[in-house]
Amino acid sequence: MAQGGEAGAPPVRLWVRRVGVYCDEHRKTWLVAAEEFLNMSQKDPCQKQACEIQKCLQANNYLESKCEAVLQEMRKCCARYGKGRSVCCSGFEREEREREKVKLASEGISPPPQ
Repeated sequence: MAQGGEAGAPPVRLWVRRVGVYCDEHRKTWLVAAEEFLNMSQKDPCQKQACEIQKCLQANNYLESKCEAVLQEMRKCCARYGKGRSVCCSGFEREEREREKVKLASEGISPPPQ
């Protein structure tokens, strides 16, 4: 969905900024949303933080470095809730798995199969 509720065409190309976060040809930032079904009677516990990230990126010309504090709040929220509890956390969960793989590899430990 386009930023700020504007309807528009999907991006032609996306470039990876980091796991779960992409940038399009118009310098807009896109977050990965998992195609998982959440119990619709329950609000996503990290939705507020996800919206804060979008607001921050918009206010700061999509410079992630200016939004590190809200990104950190999102990571904290995602860590607080179990895997799969928040669709908004899917990209951050992938980022954490990748970080864990790198850590294990640097210690000479093979990561468990997924």
